[in-house]
Amino acid sequence: MAVVDRCTARRLLACALLIASSVAESALTVTPLSTPSGANAAQPALAADRDGGFILTWQEKSGDSASLRFAKLDPAGKVQRSGLIAASAPDQSWFINWADFPSLSVLDNGDWVSFWLQKSAASASPYAYDIYLTRSTDQGRQWSARLLNGDGTASEHGFVSLLPAGGDQVLALWLDGRHSASPEIAKGEAAADDHASHAGAMSLRSALVDRLGRSTQETEIDARTCDCCNTDAVRIGDQTMVVYRDRSEDEIRDTRFSVRDPRGHWSAPQLVHADHWRIAGCPVNGPALAVHGKRLLGVWVTMQGEQLQVRAALGDRSGFGPMIEIESGTETQGRVDAAAFGNQSFLLSWLGADASDSG
Repeated sequence: MAVVDRCTARRLLACALLIASSVAESALTVTPLSTPSGANAAQPALAADRDGGFILTWQEKSGDSASLRFAKLDPAGKVQRSGLIAASAPDQSWFINWADFPSLSVLDNGDWVSFWLQKSAASASPYAYDIYLTRSTDQGRQWSARLLNGDGTASEHGFVSLLPAGGDQVLALWLDGRHSASPEIAKGEAAADDHASHAGAMSLRSALVDRLGRSTQETEIDARTCDCCNTDAVRIGDQTMVVYRDRSEDEIRDTRFSVRDPRGHWSAPQLVHADHWRIAGCPVNGPALAVHGKRLLGVWVTMQGEQLQVRAALGDRSGFGPMIEIESGTETQGRVDAAAFGNQSFLLSWLGADASDSG
């Protein structure tokens, strides 16, 4: 392992670590980019395009109105064009949240698929909201939308991961609250203002959606998950792996994975590592997953005593190897991410703390 870049901010800072092979990799450089985002822009997400460029998405909010926008960047980060993906109607209220927000996936046939989160009109609960998938077949010039979760419950649906699944199909994975809606929420009454105000457990579900908006192979992967930790997923050849935070009956919330085979069947969830983190509420700190050839890297956070720990493990589609402790501290915050880097390496990012900080 080699540290590529560590900032020297006094308090919290963004950290990066390279999990490297014996082959030397070039150091990282940071280049600020200009974007067409407005003054109230937030919740950015970045997707790789098939031409080597990128697609940046973000949300903007003005009063009671909200919009989801994009910018197409070339490989050097220069904006080629930008546009509107969707905007809230006068009778709609979007769910805008720092932890649960839209992303975009470029499919194998070139279609773009994104989503937004819209509060349920049938409930006053702040955490009763639905997922609306939206697709462009002409690289962002026109968009068509449809409801993803069709369970009809006024409950939480979010923390979405999108992956291309061959041709015009997108594989959507999300946390689903259909089993967790309390009688009060079902009647449209307000619940406590927190993600954990559920009568039952959240679940992890998936579905395939094609260009015509048809949904098939909807599956419940895990019937009991953490309420509001993000999911992540990657393709490994003709299979797919998802990582997420689980939740046991006695409130152990460790990271698990499941693998989808070419026929669409998901494997029984398995632990990435047995951390035995018992916590009564959701830490809002989900895992990340990256693939490089046939190798995988899983990254997650857990807590030992008062120390939040960033951990990682290398693996493949069959599972993960020994745990690697990346950072531990009372000011470590996690919010992990990971990506393939160079020829044989992985790049990790997280919010950490400067070891020299005495305050």
